[in-house]
Amino acid sequence: MNYLKILSAVLIIMLAASCKKSDDPKHLSLTFMDKIVELPSNVSIIFKVNDATNYPVMGLTEANFEIYEDGKLVSEYEAARKIQDKPEKFKFNLLLMLDLSGSILDSNLNTLKQASISFINAVMPTEGSADYQEILMSVKWFDGEKNIHTLADYTYSKVMLIELINSIDKDISSDNSTNLYGGIIQGIDDIEDRVATYAQAGIISAGALITFTDGTDQAGWYTYKQMSDAIDKRSQDISLYSIGLGGEIEKKVLEKFGSNGFEFAEDIDELIPKFNEIARYVKDEAKSYYLLEYCSPKRSGTHTLKIKATVDRISGELTETFSAENFSGGCTLE
Repeated sequence: MNYLKILSAVLIIMLAASCKKSDDPKHLSLTFMDKIVELPSNVSIIFKVNDATNYPVMGLTEANFEIYEDGKLVSEYEAARKIQDKPEKFKFNLLLMLDLSGSILDSNLNTLKQASISFINAVMPTEGSADYQEILMSVKWFDGEKNIHTLADYTYSKVMLIELINSIDKDISSDNSTNLYGGIIQGIDDIEDRVATYAQAGIISAGALITFTDGTDQAGWYTYKQMSDAIDKRSQDISLYSIGLGGEIEKKVLEKFGSNGFEFAEDIDELIPKFNEIARYVKDEAKSYYLLEYCSPKRSGTHTLKIKATVDRISGELTETFSAENFSGGCTLE
């Protein structure tokens, strides 16, 4: 009897474990960014796709998506559609924020410059390529002063960015302290202002702040709570990545302002590989935004639009509403 009870208990545990495993949340996450509804019947949705680990999903095609209106699948024969991972109506803004406090300028500047150039080469499209002018980058830096400094304003030019990185010398700063918290707070503000400016021009955009530091905040212009609040309150359009160097780094802080990806280099020899790893994350994220454009068959009223994405039998969806008032025939897609 005891043997049978033990065997029964084991079987129950195995069955429970099996059921639990089958219920694991394997899914795609589709994040709504913005929508544009135009006459005669054009509907455009910008969204982002991540996997169950929150890693960006790139390279999806129209075959990966289904469109539903009011719960009913919209046939491609009823409505022309186009889904692309390089939307012309979307811009991705990168801000590379460099710690140029005394400890970097005195001993590690050349390696930081090499790592920054490697990063730029990895993420910035080359002029003349198919995805040129889809990603813009700015380079700013902080030392001990209250305000951050601009080395390069937002530009498409990889050549210009590299030239300006090469121009950095040890005399660029006269304040050896570290305003780390201020660099992050002002960096977030900078990208959010950039996204807002594009929105006023009718262009949908998002951004990423990539912060490098080799130490902790020493200047004290801002508190940790102020930095933490800025991170928590930022727009969902802004991603955060971080790279730390050396033993002074507080890894929990590094993770806080690198919530989308962070890397830690124990010594200077690891810095370039760590920059390249973050570059891979950022480049993949830039390619995980999609623009759905289609011609709705609806001609009046308010309707529910559902987009479903499926990759290797794993799926996810998002739902939005749109008004079809005054919709008519004649819709075309560029």
